Amino acid sequence: MRKSIGNDSASFEAAPSTFWERVAQTRWGRYLSSAEEEALRGAASIVRPGTALDVGCDGGRWSHLLVSLGWSTICVDVSAEAVELCRARLPSAYCVLIQPDDRSFPVADKSIDLFLAYEVEPVTNASWFISEVDRVLSPDGILVCTICNGTSLRGALYRAHMALRSRRRRNHAYSGASFQDMRRELRQRGFDLLQQEGLGWAPFKRCSNARLIPYLVWIERALGLRRLVRFSPLVLVVAQTASRAATSANNRPVAVRRSSANRRSRR
Repeated sequence: MRKSIGNDSASFEAAPSTFWERVAQTRWGRYLSSAEEEALRGAASIVRPGTALDVGCDGGRWSHLLVSLGWSTICVDVSAEAVELCRARLPSAYCVLIQPDDRSFPVADKSIDLFLAYEVEPVTNASWFISEVDRVLSPDGILVCTICNGTSLRGALYRAHMALRSRRRRNHAYSGASFQDMRRELRQRGFDLLQQEGLGWAPFKRCSNARLIPYLVWIERALGLRRLVRFSPLVLVVAQTASRAATSANNRPVAVRRSSANRRSRR
C-alpha cells in the first residue's frame, strides 16, 4: 500500500544528508540545483502525475520532490548505501539496486511517464541511453536529464586533463556523444524537445563554494550563454515522446519488472 506524502516527508527530513546533497548546498550546487528543480517542476506539470523513474537517485532528493507533486517513483542507483537511504526516506518509493554495467532498467516497455537522470554521466553518455529511454517511456512521456557535452571547450579541456591522469583515476564525464548527436537521435525517434538550456559555463568544480559564482552566473544569463547549447558544457534537456497509438488503462503495462535476481523488493 502506498504511504502518505506526509510520512515520506517526515522520513526524508529525519535522515542524514548524502555527499551529493551537501554538494548541492554549495554556491555552485545551488546554481545547478535551482535550474534543475525549475525544469523538473515544469516537466512534471506537463502530464498527469503517474510513474517516474529516477536514475541515480542517491538519497532520493528529486524523488521526494516528485512524490510531493503526486507522482509514484521507482528509484535506481548503483550504490547499495544510496538505495537503502532512499528506501528509508521514501517508504512509498520502489527502490532498486542496479549494476554499473546494466544496459537497461528494471521496468516494462512504455510503463514510465517521467524519466529523470540528473548528472548521471555513465548513463546519459552511454550509446544505449536514448534507445532505453524510448523503450520505457509511455506515449507522451517526459524525459528530464542533463547531458555533459563533449564538444564544449570545458569538455575538451577536461578530456585533456584526464589523459594525464593514471587510468585508474580517470573520469569519463565528457567522453560520450556531443549534445548535437543526442539531439539528432531524440528527434529521429520522434521526441519533441521542450527545453534545451546550457549550464556550467564558469570554470568551477562541482563542489565549489567560490564567492565569484553568483556574479559569473549573472554574466552567463546576461550574455545569453544558456541559449548556446551546442557549445555548453552541461545541457539541461526536457523532451516529450510523440503520441503513439492510444493505450487503454486496462492494457497499460505494470511498471516494475521483478524477475531479475539482483532486484530488491520494497520493504
